[in-house]
Order: sequence, then C-alpha cells, then structure tokens
Amino acid sequence: MFKKGDRVKCLHNYYDSLGQQFTAGKIYIVRVDGNHCSVVADDSGEENGWGGIHFELVKNETNKVSNLQVGDRVSVYGFAKGDNTLLEGAWATICEVINDGIFLVEFDADGVGSELFRVHPKQCRRLVKKNAKTS
Repeated sequence: MFKKGDRVKCLHNYYDSLGQQFTAGKIYIVRVDGNHCSVVADDSGEENGWGGIHFELVKNETNKVSNLQVGDRVSVYGFAKGDNTLLEGAWATICEVINDGIFLVEFDADGVGSELFRVHPKQCRRLVKKNAKTS
C-alpha cells in the first residue's frame, strides 16, 4: 500500500498516554514499505506507525530543477555528512522536496541511521524512478 519515501496525510488525530502522536491533516513521510504506515517521525519526532486506514497518499511533488520526485531512488555525489564522512555514490531515497529546490534524503549506508539530509538536486543521479518495475 505505502512505499518508503511516500508522503501521506493523516486522516484522524491519535493520542496516547504520552500525548499526541499523529495530527489529522498533517503530512508524514513513510519509513518502510507496507500496509501499516510506519513514518520517519511522528508529532514527537520519533519513528512511529499506525494502521494504513488512517492515512492517504499525497500526490508527489516534482522538483522543477531536476524532475526528480519524492520516492525516487538516487545515487548522491559530492556529499559529506557532518563528521565529513564522504558518501560518494551512496544510495538514498528522496523523502521531501523543500521549497528552495533542495531534497531531504535518507541514505541506505550503514552508520548513517534514519536521519534526513539536505542534498542539492545536482548532487543526485536517478537510479530507480518511484513505482518503476524492476526485474
């Protein structure tokens, strides 16, 4: 139902003993493929999930500079994370297009974790288009 990198809109509020976890109308980024909607960050900033029936897919935005879109798998070049570890050619998934044309990506590389990093479109080469059939 949902794929990693999809943007989904929550349809209902969800509260637990710790407070509000999901807000109706708010957009979240899907963390892993599946029918259960696992997101990168809930309202408290933590990885979380809730049944897929509580979310709807948001139409993807295409970056006007590069035609890459949310959910595309890309190889990133010329990127160093905060500790200057170079992730040259590392695979990543585009999770969000920011208004200034910059992407938020999640790298697949070990030791990077699920943190999102800002990457310029010129640093990305598309490897797999979202929803593309692979053999």
